[in-house]
Amino acid sequence: MTRSFRSSPAGETNAELPPSRRIGCFGLLCGAILVYLSVATPLQDAARHVHMVRLPVEGAVLAPVFTFAGFAYTLAPTWAYRVLGRPGTSNATRWYFYGPLLVVGWLLYQTVKQKIAGYGYAI
Repeated sequence: MTRSFRSSPAGETNAELPPSRRIGCFGLLCGAILVYLSVATPLQDAARHVHMVRLPVEGAVLAPVFTFAGFAYTLAPTWAYRVLGRPGTSNATRWYFYGPLLVVGWLLYQTVKQKIAGYGYAI
């Protein structure tokens, strides 16, 4: 079996990302936003002694899942499709990765909650 590759003429670039990489970039962006809003902002507010600090559980718990999925679909899309499945489809093996990441997210939430409590806030 022979493979042939077609090279593009000089000066032409294909700037469009494949769908899996776009999904991965979106997951990384969502993970970064969740980390900022659910972890960094409450810690900054507590350090500044703001009147009320809000710590969203969902964001802190889901941030590691979105970040991992984003890295997987961006950096290793073939592996991600094989192990995690295509986005929007059901795959049992993805829970072997997402389950422990949800536990990591819960531990992240508890850690941030303890840090905020150390500043004197009751959450």
